[in-house]
Amino acid sequence: MRIEDATTRKYQHIRDELAEAIRTGHFPPKQKLPSETQLAKKFVASRGTVLRALLDLSHAGLIERRRGSGTFVKINPPRSGGKFGLIAPALPDLPEVRTGSVLGIILRKIAEETGRRGYSVMHHALSDSPSRKEEIWQAVQRIIEQRTGGAFFLPFPVASPETQMLNLEIARALAKAGIPIVLLDCDLMDRPERSNFDVVSADNQQGGALLAEHLVKQGCRRIGFVSNVRDASTVSERILGYRSVLTKHDIAASPKWLLYEPELKEATLKKMMEQYSLDGLIFKDDHLAALGCRYLASMGYRVGQEVKVAGFDDAPIATLLGVPLTTVRQPLNDVAVNAINLLLDRIQNPSQPGRTLMVNCELVVRESTKGPPRSKA
Repeated sequence: MRIEDATTRKYQHIRDELAEAIRTGHFPPKQKLPSETQLAKKFVASRGTVLRALLDLSHAGLIERRRGSGTFVKINPPRSGGKFGLIAPALPDLPEVRTGSVLGIILRKIAEETGRRGYSVMHHALSDSPSRKEEIWQAVQRIIEQRTGGAFFLPFPVASPETQMLNLEIARALAKAGIPIVLLDCDLMDRPERSNFDVVSADNQQGGALLAEHLVKQGCRRIGFVSNVRDASTVSERILGYRSVLTKHDIAASPKWLLYEPELKEATLKKMMEQYSLDGLIFKDDHLAALGCRYLASMGYRVGQEVKVAGFDDAPIATLLGVPLTTVRQPLNDVAVNAINLLLDRIQNPSQPGRTLMVNCELVVRESTKGPPRSKA
């Protein structure tokens, strides 16, 4: 077992045992908890491990840490057995998407974590097609009528002003009914604007920068970015990170190095590669990168050598390609845990301004970027 795995299990054990003691009344409201030193001795753990457990409990609204006084159980900690709502876009009816997509994994982890804490989740997976609007509002109404304690909302991908307005209307309807909301993956508005709701997401700008920096270090100087959506804020953030790195390295990137195509075609990618002599490509996600790699191989390019390719998400498909894919791993478990902590804290402190919590991404290097740089001759 790795050391970090053992430490994680230890902190989770401490957190769960203290949470159970609070919810069963062993530590009643207003009671001061043992000090960090005392807890470290009791659980045979470091103070850092104890502190990590206490921070989780604080985020969950169970305790409050008073500077100079200690840690106390909150007067009205949230009770187990509550119910949350969850609204998210419906997943395409494809096994690889249902089981391996970032969306699917986040939703599963939220369900697992809420269940572990004694809550249940009403999950509504919906389509935003015009013919399904009535179904969407029926789901929103069910969440309101069930008197859920809060709701998670993963906004529909913004394909039009109508979709953006639909996202806003759903969030406002829940808020008007007094239901606290946490948005997953992205805000309802693009920067510099911001909604009044809490948001938990991966740091997409950091992720885009990690990929671009890696490709530059691998010798790439003409790096393209390929997406099948234009207006998604998550993609916009990745492009911002990508562009910032090229600017830092004095690479005069052309706007034409960005390719937006709802259904990526081999002919379009081939024209882009030949016209701009690209030596690196970043794809919006791993599934799109897998399609791009297939097209590149058909054109005669050796992925990882003549052109270096990277994706985003670290989906299962990334390791199944003929040339395993360099990608960015999103900390999906951290996204789920922090979303729940934010929602519980919002329930306890409803008047706080909207907060954005971004968790760091991790670069995962594989063979698709490891080969020698392409000859410039």
